[in-house]
Amino acid sequence: MTDQSQSAMPPPIDSEGHHHHARIGSWSILCTWDEARKKSGPSQMVITAAPDGDPQEIAKGITPGVLRAIPLGDLIKEQRMTVQDATATLREAGVKAAAQVKRMVDDNPRPGRAGRPPVFYAIVASAYTCALVAQEERPVAWLAEQIGADRKTVENWLRLAREEYGMLSPATHGVAGGVMTPKAEQVLREAADVPAQ
Repeated sequence: MTDQSQSAMPPPIDSEGHHHHARIGSWSILCTWDEARKKSGPSQMVITAAPDGDPQEIAKGITPGVLRAIPLGDLIKEQRMTVQDATATLREAGVKAAAQVKRMVDDNPRPGRAGRPPVFYAIVASAYTCALVAQEERPVAWLAEQIGADRKTVENWLRLAREEYGMLSPATHGVAGGVMTPKAEQVLREAADVPAQ
């Protein structure tokens, strides 16, 4: 089971926002982007005296010159590059998880009354979460395409993952949403610890 679940764990998601630092003379600047504005300007900027800053410069306070010297354009560019890298990493993880789902379906196309194992739904939840967080416009359709399955089938797997197995958090009806739950992460970790047979 190791090969099926090990790479199904998506990369960590920074739900607290994205941060970038800059240093202007004796001042340390921390810019924060929240999820809603992660591709535009920062939602918060904190300027503090650097511990090793010049006491005379710090005594003058934050001057207009300090504010003008903040490389906001560079910080925004750095943030956009970070978002692009994270999106590519998530998309790649989603593709890998979708490939695992496809292999499991190909190995057992009709599971019968026994149904599919919980690890299957955890991997489906992982692939869906990656697509959602990578901001795929239509994550269900994307996942169906990656797996080579019908959209309705994938919707059913997601419903079962959410309602029957607790692998996805709730979402608003008709709106893409919900992410993989700690239960899904635990199932994937446990499956990764089981030697392949």
